[in-house]
Amino acid sequence: MAIMAFGMLAVVGVQATLRMNADIAKQRSEATRLAEQELEQLRSFQEMAAVAGATLGWDEVVTQMGTVAVVAVANTTFTIDRIVNNEVGSAQKSLTIAVSWQDRHDDRQTVVLRNVLAGAAPVLSGLLSVPPTRTAASQRSGRHPTIPPRAKDMGSGESVFKPREGGTVAWTFNNTTGVITRVCIVVAASTSETLDEGSLGVCSATTAQLLSGYVRFNLAGVANRLDDDVSVYKPSGDDHDLAWVINNATGEIVKQCDVGNEDTEDLELGDLDDCAAVVPPQPIGPVNAANDAGRALTAADADDPRWPAMPTTVSLGLTSVDHAAGTTCFTQLLGSMSDAMRQFSVEYFCIVMPNPLGTWSGRSTVSISDWDIGTDRDEVRVCRYTQAANDVTDNTDHPRNYTDVAGNLINQNFLVVNGSKACPTDVAANPAAADFVNTNTRQHQPAP
Repeated sequence: MAIMAFGMLAVVGVQATLRMNADIAKQRSEATRLAEQELEQLRSFQEMAAVAGATLGWDEVVTQMGTVAVVAVANTTFTIDRIVNNEVGSAQKSLTIAVSWQDRHDDRQTVVLRNVLAGAAPVLSGLLSVPPTRTAASQRSGRHPTIPPRAKDMGSGESVFKPREGGTVAWTFNNTTGVITRVCIVVAASTSETLDEGSLGVCSATTAQLLSGYVRFNLAGVANRLDDDVSVYKPSGDDHDLAWVINNATGEIVKQCDVGNEDTEDLELGDLDDCAAVVPPQPIGPVNAANDAGRALTAADADDPRWPAMPTTVSLGLTSVDHAAGTTCFTQLLGSMSDAMRQFSVEYFCIVMPNPLGTWSGRSTVSISDWDIGTDRDEVRVCRYTQAANDVTDNTDHPRNYTDVAGNLINQNFLVVNGSKACPTDVAANPAAADFVNTNTRQHQPAP
């Protein structure tokens, strides 16, 4: 009977494990269904602009956190987080749908789906078979394609835009040429959407050009793996007190801790006693806690990096001469660190006054608050997205140094990586192999 008792205990344990796995499988299926349902709902927009009382519009596809869904068949409550990022200079939005729930052991489980939503009017879908004509009139709202998407058309042949929402500077663009025609002082409480001709304050006429893009982040290798369960790193640099704790299994930031002036690599589990939970946990990635410290970055690490943004500034130094004025760059300001962890990129906009020839030459640089640019693990390296195989290429393909630029430049994007990592490289896109994007990067800072 004793032998049978031990055998029965083993059978009971197996049954409990099978039941647990069956529950999680059912819950994961429901979570995947909810995430796909959310994506399909967003894809079903029928208008570009939001219309009161009408169905979902393109402009209403925005970030929405904490939606609760109760699924009876799984006897579970799911939380749906939708993160939407507007791609500068492109009529696209990057979507991240995270569906999370607590399993029977009260452990948090998450399913994440990502996609890109194109801002094409549904009624024009039949025109996909017609070769596109890149004229100003063919763009959304009949404007030049380099005008920022959130700029407001004032109906006078010009659009108005605040390079930093919450700031006091606004630019007006010629809708046909994309040239910046005026620099105006406006009230800080205004937004690009609320501005009109009457709300523009003192304006100075100009004929200026735009340089814009995104700065993205992939700090794989910077986190200190404390044990099999958690890793930790200090997003604001080692001279600050805040550290983020990452759940190795789920790839989520689960805590914010005050750890004093300790360096990231010196932190231990005992330092994580003054912490606050991150609710909901913030997915990041890609994260491989066991191997990130030593592995080389690949094209996949540059394709869709999901590391939280850091306070960033972009500046543009001119090497050309005879400019009436210098350049001014605006970068997106981050809120609290809690807000920053839910943002994966920083957008920047620079205004450039060309010389009498209508051109300019120079080089842009990126600075990360409280982080040194270098090649050590406690520093960061700046890479630029470019399909070129060397540092000299067309201005539109993001060279190391711009030469005789004669128009607006958009999509001049950067990737910030851990200083100990080389910039990831890629090859030409191969649609036949389901590779549709060339995410090649080259080292920008420090100078190679």
